[in-house]
Amino acid sequence: MPKYKYVVKNEQVLNEFMDKLWGRLGRKKGRDYVKSLFKDPEFQRKMKAAERAADELYGHITQDDAQLEKDLKKVFPDIF
Repeated sequence: MPKYKYVVKNEQVLNEFMDKLWGRLGRKKGRDYVKSLFKDPEFQRKMKAAERAADELYGHITQDDAQLEKDLKKVFPDIF
């Protein structure tokens, strides 16, 4: 059974929707949409959960390997 409840049968409809979405994101309306998206409590919960998972993964990786931690700091100095 498919994971998603709704399936897009007409690919043109999906393409039109995506074109409109990206078009609006490029305009002033898009900025308002993004602001409202970041104010959404469900989105905030998911972002915090993703950040916690990333921190946990980083801690797990660097806990065992000091050399890997040094390499990550060289490649991504602004993140680590």
